[in-house]
Amino acid sequence: MRRLVFVVLAWSSFCVQAQKLFSFDEEGMNRMYVEMNMRGHEVTSLSLMRLTTNELRGSLVNEFGIKAFDFVYASGKTKVSNVVSFLDKWYIKRVLKKDLSFLFSATTSCHRGKRRVEKDSAGVITLTNEKYKLTYRFSPLNDATE
Repeated sequence: MRRLVFVVLAWSSFCVQAQKLFSFDEEGMNRMYVEMNMRGHEVTSLSLMRLTTNELRGSLVNEFGIKAFDFVYASGKTKVSNVVSFLDKWYIKRVLKKDLSFLFSATTSCHRGKRRVEKDSAGVITLTNEKYKLTYRFSPLNDATE
C-alpha cells in the first residue's frame, strides 16, 4: 500500500515540479526563447509549452516557423516526436529525451551526474550536459521580444 501511495504521489507531482522551475500563465502556457549550443554551433528557437493536469506538451520552433520537434513530458519521462530530419537520429533523440526529462523533473538549480540546471534571477534557465558539451538556455519572452 505504501508503494502505491508513493507511486501515485510521484506520478502526480511532476506538474508541480515543472511549474516551480518554469512559470505558466493562467491558461497553462509558457513561451520562451531557446538557445542550444552544441560544441560551438548555436541553434535558436522558440519554445511553446502547455501544462495540463497530467502532462507537459511543447514544441521547439525556429524564428521562421519551422518545427524542430515536439515533446511530451509525463510520468517522469519525455517523448520526442515530429523531429526535423537533421536531428532525427536515434542517438540525438535519446540525449534530447534524457536532457528534457532532467530539466522538467528539476524543482530548483541542481546537479546530477553530468547534467546541471540553473535558474538565475532574471528567470533564465540553463541546462548543461557536460558529457556531450550541450547547453540549453531558456529565456522568458517579454513584450519586446514577442
